[in-house]
Amino acid sequence: MEAINAKVDQLEKQLEQKEAQVSSGLQSFSPAIIHEKFPLPDDHYAQCLESLMIGGCTAIGIKRMGQLDEEPFYHACKSKYRDDDPEGKAARLVSIWQEELKNAFWNPFTAILVDGEEKDVVDEDDPKLRQLWTEYGDHTCNAVKNALRELHEYNPKRRQAVSELWNFREGRKATVAEVLKYIFEQLKMRN
Repeated sequence: MEAINAKVDQLEKQLEQKEAQVSSGLQSFSPAIIHEKFPLPDDHYAQCLESLMIGGCTAIGIKRMGQLDEEPFYHACKSKYRDDDPEGKAARLVSIWQEELKNAFWNPFTAILVDGEEKDVVDEDDPKLRQLWTEYGDHTCNAVKNALRELHEYNPKRRQAVSELWNFREGRKATVAEVLKYIFEQLKMRN
């Protein structure tokens, strides 16, 4: 029994050393760099990244940057159309706005100076956004603005949602080191 315990201790120490090596060696890698070095179809990356989500609620997972948050639309339609198919109306509204987000001819941004640098921000006076705000309120309008900002940052030319490793606890991009640490933690918990 002592030999088994000694072997387990030895393996745990080796695992900790490997984790430290991986963590220190991969902190500068991002999904974009990995994609550049090892080109594969985007759907293959999405499948690999989605497999990182171990369990329903996760600290590290995939966020679709530029994907419209549907929840505010459902709440707004539920309030506005109580007895007249609010779920169907919300689904149609989300679909309409998701297509509008992809419209390259719609440019609801304005340039402002911040610390001597020009920066693009969402134009609060854009007619389409104003109409959405008037009809469905702040939360739906903010969902569209957030999706616009993400699209503008991550994929401004194609205006399509992009998968990103995401730290949901801290509300930011996850590093590859964090992802690997999370996987190791999940594996330890399973054993």
